Amino acid sequence: MTHAAHLQFECLEERRLLAVAAVGGEALVNDLIIREQSTAGASTAVAVANGNSIVAFAGKGRIDRDGVFAKVLAADGTTVVASFRVNTTIHGIQSSPAVAADAAGNFVVAWAGRGAGDKQGVFFQRYDAAGVAQGGETLVNETTGGAQFDPAVAVATDGAFVVTWSGVGGGDFAGVFMRRFDASGVAQSGETPVNSTTDDQQTEPAAAFDAAGNLAIAWTSRHQDVSDLGVFAQRYDAAGNALGAEFGLSATTAASQSAPALATNPMGGFYAAWTSFGQDGDRESVVGRAFSNTGAATTDELVLNDQTAGRQKDVSVAVDARGAVLAAWSSGVADGSGWEVRARSLLPAGTPDGASFAVNQNTAGPNSGHQNAPAVAITGMAAAIAWSGNGAADHNGVFLRSFTTDEDGPQVAPVLAPVAAQAGTVGVPLSFTVTATDENFNDLLGIQLDPDNAPALATLMQAAGARTATISYTPVAADAGQTLLFRVNVSDNGDPALSDTIDVFVTISAAAAPITASGSADTETDEAALDAAFSLVL
Repeated sequence: MTHAAHLQFECLEERRLLAVAAVGGEALVNDLIIREQSTAGASTAVAVANGNSIVAFAGKGRIDRDGVFAKVLAADGTTVVASFRVNTTIHGIQSSPAVAADAAGNFVVAWAGRGAGDKQGVFFQRYDAAGVAQGGETLVNETTGGAQFDPAVAVATDGAFVVTWSGVGGGDFAGVFMRRFDASGVAQSGETPVNSTTDDQQTEPAAAFDAAGNLAIAWTSRHQDVSDLGVFAQRYDAAGNALGAEFGLSATTAASQSAPALATNPMGGFYAAWTSFGQDGDRESVVGRAFSNTGAATTDELVLNDQTAGRQKDVSVAVDARGAVLAAWSSGVADGSGWEVRARSLLPAGTPDGASFAVNQNTAGPNSGHQNAPAVAITGMAAAIAWSGNGAADHNGVFLRSFTTDEDGPQVAPVLAPVAAQAGTVGVPLSFTVTATDENFNDLLGIQLDPDNAPALATLMQAAGARTATISYTPVAADAGQTLLFRVNVSDNGDPALSDTIDVFVTISAAAAPITASGSADTETDEAALDAAFSLVL
């Protein structure tokens, strides 16, 4: 599952630019408003499951002045589970929460701070979809000397999860580590180093599972590339085995790249984004890039922020069921107006789907305060963005805004992927698969053979709702030595309906010649003839 779309928001214009819509306005998450409910660090995290959003945040509560809290909200901002304290240990400081959920709404919150067994460690607490604690507060790190911080958590489709963090550990005094757990919270591994390069510091990890249980972890590393800070990643299979070596995410290595965010896509690849200094011509910018399920880059780097003045940082990303990306970040310009949260949607191909937009609604003038440290999450087509800052109901609160990606935007034609030339033999059944894509996720696609440009006996099978089809045919004797044409059409049910066509060519060989008696093809007949001849001689 991912951490964690596609939109037009109403903040600046009436016209729809993007393929996502806001579901209501911003909602206050914290119930206690007389104290600050956000911190200078990464204080807010969000997960989306079962149509609800789970928001975890650091702040001050009625019993704990520096704790971690959580709340479950419906898409319209109404409360499903009232806010509650996550950490059992209330001495010291607990901060930097991370949260992830499975499809049923069960969720895990991880945080850094003081707890049983470590004065500065990483802990987690599991919950069911009703917000009922499952088990107790659990220490993650096995090394308890020094400090462990910057936790990130990701949940797989089967409910298993991984917690990763920075700090002191075995073999590295400033590295990134992970530990895997099953859905019941039972450790499936020990504390495991993630970064292979241990020089200097590795910090700020992010993690995401794909649907098959493969895992990607990214982090910031100092002096590993030609500059100060760089962003790197490591992939793992579902058993926790490393897939290949660690690799750099950014093509640009000048100045610094830091604070990566990750989200996996439906094809098993992932989208990574990070903060890059000076890449947009000013100070910090936020940059993104897509990668395949082998870790190879599939797009060039893209500066996500289209407003380049000032500072852009704290990026968070999520990917919806079609592969579209939603990125959110903090944006600040030195004009007295404070920080705001902006977001931008990308098509599955990685190209921008319109301009960026302001997420927070409290944006008017120099008294609008600061809104920052956003977190974004998507499950299916439901998205949410949470952030800390100033709002109408609280000047130092945590806020949430929900969105749906169930809006298809401008009608786009479906596309059939090319199919390589095929070969067949008379009398031997052959088949091949055609695949269609459509950026309009809700369109239903029909794939057909052109009856005037395909063998009469060819068949096509397409399951209901599928975007693939299998074409089958058994060549006949008249096809020998011929190259047959299979023209395939796809059309959508949009308004207007759009289509695409490809030609697939299949070269047919004659059937293998039957083996004659001299080659002992008909053994029984040959033996009978020899017996007859022998009898005559006698």
